[in-house]
Amino acid sequence: MKKSILILCATFSLTAFAYKNWSVPETSPPACRQAPIDLVYAVDSRFMATISKEDLHRATSVLDIVPRDAESWWYASFESVKVALLHDDYEMAVDGDEKDLNAAQTILLQSADYSTDFYIKARGTTKHPVTGKIEDYVYYLTIVPEK
Repeated sequence: MKKSILILCATFSLTAFAYKNWSVPETSPPACRQAPIDLVYAVDSRFMATISKEDLHRATSVLDIVPRDAESWWYASFESVKVALLHDDYEMAVDGDEKDLNAAQTILLQSADYSTDFYIKARGTTKHPVTGKIEDYVYYLTIVPEK
């Protein structure tokens, strides 16, 4: 009896190995391609850029607010521009369609007081020449007293 059970188990084991397809790879390639990760290359304080309240009140375009060292802003065309004041618990934001500030954005910026933090976020319309992606431009600023 033991002998026949041992022979039966050996037969099933050999049969299982014979039917196994050894030419198929163990793992299959991924079904979907993973998107590349966007990395932040510079680590710094967000609010190092400042603007005086007087300059902010005179601004008619986001280019009047963003410093000249943000060169990419001058060459890009935008499909949407968001201006937002940052408070401790919330943000007040107004959307626009172009580089020129609309009336609601101007009123929002003029309502800001000293040491108020705000940002301007713009969505580009053209693709970046190297990455081929549509770029988002964000610039954070703080309102300071006149010098």
